[in-house]
Order: sequence, then structure tokens, then C-alpha cells
Amino acid sequence: MHGLKNIAHQVRRKTKKIMKTQTKYLDSLAEKVLRALQQQGMDASWCERKADAMLGQSRLEVLEWIACSLDGGNKNVVADMLKIDVQDIQSLQRVLQKTRWV
Repeated sequence: MHGLKNIAHQVRRKTKKIMKTQTKYLDSLAEKVLRALQQQGMDASWCERKADAMLGQSRLEVLEWIACSLDGGNKNVVADMLKIDVQDIQSLQRVLQKTRWV
């Protein structure tokens, strides 16, 4: 009986460890950007799908999405939200391209 309790305990520990490593979060910057885009009229269902697709992405991947995937109008929304100049986002895009990240 003691052996079964030990095995059950090990299974619970391993299951918790697996669940912990599989948990994915949405980067806080991605969350703020999607919220700002939705407030500016972006379709809510698109924002939800994009949030799901971006779960677990690193900050660098989020920055790549902002710099390389958003169109000019949405980059302006992001720049306003971050209180930066849109040229800063364009500079980031050039850096990412020159370092062959994208």
C-alpha cells in the first residue's frame, strides 16, 4: 500500500510540473496593444484570435509583430499608446531586418 501512495504522489508532482510548463501567458505589451487597437475600432473577435495566437510569445516576438506586421494606421495607434514617435517603431523594424530577426 505504501508503494501505491508513493507512485500516486510522484504522478501528482509530475502532472503539476507538466501543467506548469504548459501554461502560456499573453505578454503585457501585446495585451496593451490589442486593447488599444480594439478601442480604436479593431474588430473584437480579431483581437481575441490574435491574443490566442500570441500566447507564450516573447517580448521580442511581440515587438516584431508590432514593427513588421501592423499597418501604418495601427502603428500610429501603438505609438500614441506608448507615447513614442511612430518613427521609433520604424527604426525597430529596420533593426530587426538588419539583424535578420525577421
